[in-house]
Order: sequence, then structure tokens, then C-alpha cells
Amino acid sequence: MKARTGEDRRLLEMLEPVAEGLGLEIVRLRLMGGTQRRRLQIMAERPSDHEIDVEQCAALSRAVSEVLDATDPISKQTDYKKCAV
Repeated sequence: MKARTGEDRRLLEMLEPVAEGLGLEIVRLRLMGGTQRRRLQIMAERPSDHEIDVEQCAALSRAVSEVLDATDPISKQTDYKKCAV
């Protein structure tokens, strides 16, 4: 299951095209935390070999941040968990 909650699914619909444009597939997206500091965790990989390199991860992080900054889809303050390869 790529997304667990309705909010996760809305974010996934918004961000999947971003990942696909970079040749990546989002395999899991979770918005975690309570009402204070929430974290958005995205796990992505290349569909061809199920891997990702640091440069691709950084590119996805920047592209996701641009979309989220422009659309502001999350009402609470959220930390975007940066790349972990």
C-alpha cells in the first residue's frame, strides 16, 4: 500500500507525476505525527532496478519541496524528511 490515509492519497496523487518525471516511482508516502510537528516521508526508487542514488534523491526532494511550497496542501507545519538512501 503506497498511501495509508486519505491525506496520504491526496499527496500521492499530487506528487506521483513529479517522481515519474524524474524516472522514479513512489513506493510509500506517509504523513506522520500528531497535530504539532508532522513529517512527510517519501520512499522512492527506479522502477527498473528498485534502487535510487543520492543525486536522484536530492532532485526528488527539491522537486517535491517546490510543489508543496507552491500548493501548500498540508494545513499544519510539516517537516519534509530529506533524502535517506
